[in-house]
Amino acid sequence: MNRDPVGWVRSQNYHRRHMTASQKAIAEVELSNWAREGRPRNPAPGAVISDEKTVAQMAKFAEVGTRTIEQAKEVVKAGLAGVVKAGEVSVKKAAEIGEITREARQEALDAPARPESPETRGKAR
Repeated sequence: MNRDPVGWVRSQNYHRRHMTASQKAIAEVELSNWAREGRPRNPAPGAVISDEKTVAQMAKFAEVGTRTIEQAKEVVKAGLAGVVKAGEVSVKKAAEIGEITREARQEALDAPARPESPETRGKAR
């Protein structure tokens, strides 16, 4: 009996459900993170625990290219996986949005403080 929870989730979803390549890539990245974080310190005797996978291995499991997995990792890190899983945008588009968001945050942090004008002094921003 296979006691690999990641393998079981993968087998129940990838081939049974109609998932886009982007959705498979996000799922594989999340499974990789789940396996690493959810790994028990003392697994039950006979349990098969998934090892951390390389980008190439994840791409093979999800049947996508390595660039798609790399983009999916960026999307998960940016907190945008939900829109890809819902089918609203591709992983490529979500990665682009995440990059724009990161740049905008950095620009806001780097911008010099604007002095208050008499009109805005004391008003909520």
